[in-house]
Amino acid sequence: MFLSKLYVSAAHRSRGLPRAAFDFIETLCQAEKLPAIYLTVNKKNFHAIEVYKYFGFHQTDAVVTDIGSGFVMNDYIMQKDL
Repeated sequence: MFLSKLYVSAAHRSRGLPRAAFDFIETLCQAEKLPAIYLTVNKKNFHAIEVYKYFGFHQTDAVVTDIGSGFVMNDYIMQKDL
């Protein structure tokens, strides 16, 4: 499974919603016998990178994508093995 982005508002972080979201996604992926979960995160989003590492993700690659109109996504690809 590849998640392009996962947003959790600051107001919901203290309620355990990131953990609940990751647990839910992981359960779905395990039920489908998927080997891993992948997501992208902007290289400048240091807080998100640390959060994803806390939830068991590690950096596997980097990607630069021109999505049009001169806007370029400069992301890391993070992976969590199941």
